[in-house]
Amino acid sequence: MSGWTLISGLPALKNVLAKVGGPALVHLLNERVNDTSKAGRDVDYQKLTAKVIKPYHR
Repeated sequence: MSGWTLISGLPALKNVLAKVGGPALVHLLNERVNDTSKAGRDVDYQKLTAKVIKPYHR
């Protein structure tokens, strides 16, 4: 899940975390993206990505 889809993807992330059944290691990445839109405009935004790696055991 990333970028603009993060909020809409939170229920899916919640379900994945529920399957882990406890604390989990999650990789969060905040990446700056510079791109050109389909309309030809330069865009600059932050892309947030969350990925569950594995259960976390202390």
